[in-house]
Amino acid sequence: MVIALDIDGTLYDGVEVAPEAVEALRQAKADGHRLIIVSGRRWEQVRGIVPDVDLFERVVGEEGGVLVDVAADTLTLLRDPVEPELVRGLQAAGVPFLDVGHVVIGTPAEWVDVVTEVRDRVGSSLELVHNKSSVALAPPDCNKGTGLRAAMADLGIEDMPILAVGDAENDLAMFRIATIAVGVANADAAVLASGVPITAARAGRGVAEALRHYLPKLATPAQVDHSAH
Repeated sequence: MVIALDIDGTLYDGVEVAPEAVEALRQAKADGHRLIIVSGRRWEQVRGIVPDVDLFERVVGEEGGVLVDVAADTLTLLRDPVEPELVRGLQAAGVPFLDVGHVVIGTPAEWVDVVTEVRDRVGSSLELVHNKSSVALAPPDCNKGTGLRAAMADLGIEDMPILAVGDAENDLAMFRIATIAVGVANADAAVLASGVPITAARAGRGVAEALRHYLPKLATPAQVDHSAH
């Protein structure tokens, strides 16, 4: 299977990636499964967060806007680059903690009204993508689902089944194309309302639980709560 994993709140809990998750990913790779990160983060941030990132063949970053070949350390833009006028407008409006990527701009969620006003004023076509405490401005038809499809096409594995694990509203786009979609225990209201199974454990330990439960060849299935949320 293709294993598609979000980072923040899923693989990474804000402090570490649980050792159980790393071990389960190593075993999954050894068993022939294909590993892809699908994140809102910029590639430049990923290596400092995910240990053994070389286990993953591709990283989809910036909400589906960029594709990274991990072994070659090459980055390909999947959409047009960020508009400098929009960045300047957001800076002039005083929006703090701007995370300006190659394709996507991240901002704190509490500034969404200002971000929307600036976007509309400069005539940008970028759309809001919500992710817990942050929002991103991303190109139309640019999401974790389109990015995951691009990664699989790049690897020539378009027909493989997908196990996707995430925790937030922006993960729903990859859930929609997944064969099996799973939320971790700390998932937000949008994921809980989607009806996907939810792990008993949070973040990385939840990832390990999902892999043990759903992947062929991984031993000792863990209990996953299939009740509706």
